[in-house]
Amino acid sequence: MNASTNGQPAQVISENLRKQRIRLKSLHLRFQNWFTDHYDLAALDVSLATAAVEQLDGDPVWLLLVAGASTAKTETVSQLKTCARVHEVSTLTSEAALLSASKRDDKAHDATGGLLEQIGPRGILIIKDFTSILSIHPSTRGPLLAALREIYDGYWDRYKGTDGGAGLHWSGRIVVIGAVTTSWDKHHGVVAEMGDRFVLLRIDSRNVDSREAFGLKAIKNISSETEYRKELRGAVKRLISCVDTADAPELTDEETQRIFQAANLASYARTAVDTDHKGDVIDSHAPEGPARLAKQLTQLFRGLYVVGVPRGRAMRLVIRCARDCIPPLRLQVLEYLAAHPDSLTSDVRKGIQKPHATVDRVIQALVALGLIEQDETPGRVQTTSSYTKSWRFSVIEGVDVSVLKIPEPVRSGNDSGAMRPAGAPGITGEAGPISSHSSTVKPGARPTCGNATNGRAPVEF
Repeated sequence: MNASTNGQPAQVISENLRKQRIRLKSLHLRFQNWFTDHYDLAALDVSLATAAVEQLDGDPVWLLLVAGASTAKTETVSQLKTCARVHEVSTLTSEAALLSASKRDDKAHDATGGLLEQIGPRGILIIKDFTSILSIHPSTRGPLLAALREIYDGYWDRYKGTDGGAGLHWSGRIVVIGAVTTSWDKHHGVVAEMGDRFVLLRIDSRNVDSREAFGLKAIKNISSETEYRKELRGAVKRLISCVDTADAPELTDEETQRIFQAANLASYARTAVDTDHKGDVIDSHAPEGPARLAKQLTQLFRGLYVVGVPRGRAMRLVIRCARDCIPPLRLQVLEYLAAHPDSLTSDVRKGIQKPHATVDRVIQALVALGLIEQDETPGRVQTTSSYTKSWRFSVIEGVDVSVLKIPEPVRSGNDSGAMRPAGAPGITGEAGPISSHSSTVKPGARPTCGNATNGRAPVEF
């Protein structure tokens, strides 16, 4: 789908893309029928889009669904396992699992040489339990994460201490889709220090109504799991196999700017900081640049479009992922201070309902990064006649937190990419709410799925 000469997206979609939208609508209904209509369709859409990116030109996308245990994240990514060129693993235990360095005489007759040898130069890797990678001993985890970083870049060399120091080499392009618990945020510093390669989408598991609906539905689904998984995997495979790379959209100037601005702030705000043994902030690392995340979000937008997501919803999902790449407390503090400048730490604590010490450390991290500024102001202590000084905090001039607001949908009869700024982060779109992990979001709104009209999915922009 190319942009027209006036900079607006062409309004005529291909026949294949029209059918993709119908397939996607049907798939939404199947997932909601199995998981209830509280299921976060955004998790499905971005997983499908990431898988579709494997067929597109350009750098790959690595996606992690982040949520508490038992929140359908693993079920979601596992439905891709029957698609072409997909390899699914439960976890990775060491860099040897990627490329084996065993002696020739020590190799079993059925040895594969490692996961990368199985995948080859191109494919999709599903990691069902990325949490286990984070929990292994640092002496093993460090080299493994370093290897993954190089694999994302398209090549990896591993030299053996056996067979005369022979080297192992892999080059190619792999898409990774995984599921991880919120322990990701506990290990954020380790990942960020090495250069984060992942785009995140967070699933909210706090809403009482959603928890009840999921729990009751899980009980009702007992004994039919195999049947439904077969049905869902078949439908997912059909949709991914029907991706036509000719449908990949050309971004308008407005879409390009929106993605860049979100990636620019998100990459800066997720930069690692150094802390002491007590967790107090010492200093920050040099800010992460926006280029990698901007390209990933652009690829995600293209992938969303070719699997049947309209441009407007695709952009809202991309902005949500940009938000979700930022550690949740950092985003909450940034948004609070953007709305309430010159706030005390106690004001922020009350506003986002988190412990004082936790809020103070997040504020100091953002100060070290240069995203918020502190101003020392004198004030009278209420119980005495003496004076004291207090620190007030504001988002630094030039930082526009509103670029991370999810745009509201605008409906029309064409496929324009028009959007308007959101009044609130949680947006109910054609296929359910596009929410985020910010404290300003009110989770739990029931997703809606519009009915097809005359065999066509409703067009949204």
